[in-house]
Amino acid sequence: IENLAQNLFICPPHAGQVLGLSALKCSEELDQRVEEFKKNRDFLIKRLPSIGFSEIPFPDGAFYIYCSIKNFNIDSKVFCSELLYKTGVAITPGYDFDDLRGHQTVRFSYACSFEALLEAWDKLRWFCLSL
Repeated sequence: IENLAQNLFICPPHAGQVLGLSALKCSEELDQRVEEFKKNRDFLIKRLPSIGFSEIPFPDGAFYIYCSIKNFNIDSKVFCSELLYKTGVAITPGYDFDDLRGHQTVRFSYACSFEALLEAWDKLRWFCLSL
């Protein structure tokens, strides 16, 4: 077991190393994805306040936007559950990220195509304006 554990935990498995090297050769494709994520981020940052979201810090990493839903007067778990049930759009309640204000916050991922983001935006907008 010790020999097996050494091969599994001391360094990344060989297949993962080979895949990592291949990914480094895809810089043009990766740069395109980064630009698409920036476009998605900018779209949401500009529009989320217009439908009731607030306290939106500009994301400085990854592809997530974290913001307040206190204007909706609803718990974030209920908000996210209702949004998913009524529209099929999934976002994350803030409980996982903030013990104090998690009930008033949500997290959006914008790691998708712009077309998918537009479709989700229309549903999110409808939902928020119907509250």
